[in-house]
Amino acid sequence: MIRAIDLHKRFGELIVLRGVSFEVARGEVVAVIGPSGSGKSTLLRCLIHLETIERGAIEIQGRPLVSTDAHGHCHYQPDAEIRQLCGRMGMVFQHFELFPHLSVTENLTLAQVKVLGRSLDDARQRGLKMLDRVGLSAHKDKFPGQQPYQGVVPLFDDHGHKLEKLSSVLEHYMLQSEQLDTTLVLAANDTTAAGLLIQRLPIKGEGNLAAKATMEDEDEIGRNEDYNRISILASSLTSDELLNLDAETILRRLFWEEKLVRFEPLIPSFACSCSRERVSNMIRSLGTEEVESILAERGEVEVGCDFCGEQYRYDAVDAAQIFTGTPTPPPAPSSLQ
Repeated sequence: MIRAIDLHKRFGELIVLRGVSFEVARGEVVAVIGPSGSGKSTLLRCLIHLETIERGAIEIQGRPLVSTDAHGHCHYQPDAEIRQLCGRMGMVFQHFELFPHLSVTENLTLAQVKVLGRSLDDARQRGLKMLDRVGLSAHKDKFPGQQPYQGVVPLFDDHGHKLEKLSSVLEHYMLQSEQLDTTLVLAANDTTAAGLLIQRLPIKGEGNLAAKATMEDEDEIGRNEDYNRISILASSLTSDELLNLDAETILRRLFWEEKLVRFEPLIPSFACSCSRERVSNMIRSLGTEEVESILAERGEVEVGCDFCGEQYRYDAVDAAQIFTGTPTPPPAPSSLQ
C-alpha cells in the first residue's frame, strides 16, 4: 500500500533521512521508533508531501508520488496527481489541533468534505460511526476544551462481557485502537504501583527501516509465535514479584533465554515546536472558503496550542497574507516532546 525506497532528506548540513526503505501492507500497523530528532516525523511528512526528499522514491497504492532518475534528480507527479494520492492519507501530528469553533463531529467531518469530496451527510455518518467504535458517541456535540473526551475506554469487550481488570481494559483498548498485540501486568499496594507492558512491534530491519513488511499468518494479531511465548512468560509474573523485585531481576528471571536489548532512559524536556509558520501552513490547508467563513462568523481565526498554551490569532489581513505568500516549510523539532 505504501512503499518507500532509499529516501534521503537533509535540512542544511543536518542529514535527517539516509537511505530509508520499507513497505507497509494494507491493514498493517507499523511503529517507527527512535530518539528525538532522528527523523520520525520528517519521514511521515515526506510520505504525505508536507516535506520533499532529495533522493529516493515513494509509491502509494502502486502509484508513484516521486521518483529519482539516473542522474539523481527527484521528479514529483503533477500537483493534481499529488492531491489525489495524498488525499487518501491522513496524519495526526505530534501536537495536533482541533478547531475550537467546531464540535467533535464537525472536526471529524471537515476533512472528509473538503479533501475527499464526500457529502456532509455521508461524512457525518462516518464520523459518528468512528466515535461509536471507540465509545465516544456521547461527546459528539461537545467542543474542544469543553470537557475532556480523549482517553476514554470501554469497560466491556466486543461481545458485551464486562472486563474485570484494569489491565484487561487497556489490553482491549490497544487491540481495538492500535491493532497491536498487548499484554499488560499491573500490581499495586498502599505504597507502590508497578507494571509490565509487552507489545509486538514490526520486524526489525537492518539500517534505518530496511525491512520488508509482510502479511503472513505469523504477523497477524495473535498468530506470532515469538510474541505469544514472551506474553505467556510475562503473564506468569506475580503481583508480589512485580512489587518487590527490581527491573533487572524481573527481566533476567522471565526472559533469560531471550536476547534482550536495554535502552538507557531519556530525560524529557519541555520544548514546544509550535510556531506561527506551522499554524499558518495549517490554516492554508483549509482553503480560502473555510477561512473566510470563520472570519465572517468570529472576526478572526484563533488557534491555541494545547501543549504550551500559546495562542495564535489572525485577522482578515493576516489571513489574506497566508494565501498570497509562499508556504514556509516548518523546521524539524530538535527537542524531545
